Amino acid sequence: MSWWTSVDFSYYEPDDFYNPRELELARARMREAIESLVESKGYHRDLAIGLRELLACRPDQQNEKPFKMHSFAIIDLFTTLAEQFPEVPFAVRGRGEDMRDIWVRVYSGGKVTFDLGPPEDAVI
Repeated sequence: MSWWTSVDFSYYEPDDFYNPRELELARARMREAIESLVESKGYHRDLAIGLRELLACRPDQQNEKPFKMHSFAIIDLFTTLAEQFPEVPFAVRGRGEDMRDIWVRVYSGGKVTFDLGPPEDAVI
């Protein structure tokens, strides 16, 4: 398991939203909640800046950002974010320094609808 993880983020199935304005408002609330989430998890506030930048992509784009965190911690952050904002479906994919350190999560309705990795024998 590696310390550096590159995360790809995209809003998943944005066409499911009948009201683009509603999606934009939900996305704005989600970006605003990042600082509180990072603080509640005990992480450095600079992490909130990186997460906001990652989530700033348009619904039809994908954004990438490196983080100096274990994959499991990043997955936990995004799972919590999805639970807090079930109206915003999104997908994240992570790649660590180790070739086998790869994972994917898709969130819809505040729950994981698809998950893959990291490997079961990954060491924290």
